[in-house]
Amino acid sequence: KRWAEKHRVRTMEAGYFIREILNPGGKPEDFTRLIDFKKSYAKRIIPEHILLLRQQTLIYNNTVAIYNWRDQHKVGTEIISKDYAHTLRQVFEHYWRLAAP
Repeated sequence: KRWAEKHRVRTMEAGYFIREILNPGGKPEDFTRLIDFKKSYAKRIIPEHILLLRQQTLIYNNTVAIYNWRDQHKVGTEIISKDYAHTLRQVFEHYWRLAAP
């Protein structure tokens, strides 16, 4: 939790805005104590029957990072590809429009 809060502080300092799509129950409302972080964060909820989300996927710069944290096993990979990042951004935008605020 300490690492996550430090990461959120750095996110705010860098001026990033985070958007996240989650399945219902995917993240508690009180996931952070940083009130200012919530100003730079938006989430939408999408039912599992439309899009099942069991890993975390981040898209930044020309990178797609995929993290799977289940049962104390942490596995991740990063793919650096301008074209792949562009494609995944389009997929994200599609599901963002389908998801409920």
